[in-house]
Parts: sequence; C-alpha cells; structure tokens
Amino acid sequence: MTAADAFCDAFPATFLAFHRRDGRRSELTNASRAVLQHLAQAGPVSIGEAARHLDRAQSVVSEIVAQLEGHGLLERVPDPDNRRRTMVWLTTAGLERLRADA
Repeated sequence: MTAADAFCDAFPATFLAFHRRDGRRSELTNASRAVLQHLAQAGPVSIGEAARHLDRAQSVVSEIVAQLEGHGLLERVPDPDNRRRTMVWLTTAGLERLRADA
C-alpha cells in the first residue's frame, strides 16, 4: 500500500472526527450552543438582548430558548429591576452540558 492509498483510507474518518460539530456526542445544534455560550459569558439577558447580540430574529432565539428550556438547560427568571421583564438564564444542567460540550 502506498502512502497515498493509506491517506485515502484514513481521510474519511479523520475528516468526520474533526469537522462534525453536532454529532451524537453533544446533541446541541450550533444555534443552541451559541445561545448557551452567550448566556454563560453575559449572564442573564432578555430574549431580545440575546437576539441582538447573536444577530438573529427574536422569534428564532425565542424558539431556541423554548427548546433549551424544555430540555431543562435554561430557565426564565423575573428581572429583579423590572417585574414586567423576563430574563433567560442557564440551569445547573445547562452549565454542565456546556462544559461537557467543550
């Protein structure tokens, strides 16, 4: 077997190992991961603030938050400075998932 043949045999598995970002290991999409990472760095924020930072539509971020909340990774908490406003924050499970995903 030549070096070129060995490379061609090894390339597919190597490519998948380094380029597959949303594999079964994490089960997080890139968008979900971005929301979790943003919250971990910025602290509790409103959905509108997260949408502006991530440059996404508020409706898109709201859907991502709802999914993550359903999985127990996020929770909605009242803003201590404004009772009418709701903030989104990581749960303990969300922090653990983000650490495991890294």
